[in-house]
Amino acid sequence: LEGDWQGIEAKLVGYFAEDQAYMRLAGLGVHDFLASHILKQPADLSKSDEELADYFAWIKKTYPKVRDDAKHCVHGQNYGMGPRLMASEYGMSLAAAKSLQDVYFGLFPKVKAWQKRVLEQAHQQAFLTTVFGYTCWFWDVFKWDSARKQWTLGTDAKSAISFLPRDTASGMLRECVLRLSDV
Repeated sequence: LEGDWQGIEAKLVGYFAEDQAYMRLAGLGVHDFLASHILKQPADLSKSDEELADYFAWIKKTYPKVRDDAKHCVHGQNYGMGPRLMASEYGMSLAAAKSLQDVYFGLFPKVKAWQKRVLEQAHQQAFLTTVFGYTCWFWDVFKWDSARKQWTLGTDAKSAISFLPRDTASGMLRECVLRLSDV
């Protein structure tokens, strides 16, 4: 027996960000959608799912490097990866990584707003809890940078951003396994 929730964490990012278009694209090809914008051949969201799927398949086949960069950007940005790390990890210039990040958050500002809300909540209450009751504690979401005289992201920031989609997906999988064990 095998099963897969394609793009479940991306769908959950869209859910938590309250972004219906993002959730749709997470199922169809959010990486390809971003790639279409990088290529300045933007996908038209008024098209049917079938038409978008065909266009996204063409992008994936025709522009594998651009699509791969878009995929790294989507996953990295969803979980708080900064442009310096993206540039280092994926062999691109810092300017290219910043440009990708700008395009991504320009297309999906609700994701950025959700990340900000999650960071503030985790910082204020020092924990987050999923609907399944999984709780994770965060002690260093923001830290004071005395040299720059401003708050900066702490060591727990990326973990706080990734916690809800990652652990909600885990809870969903656990529920499925429990239901299957009853059969």
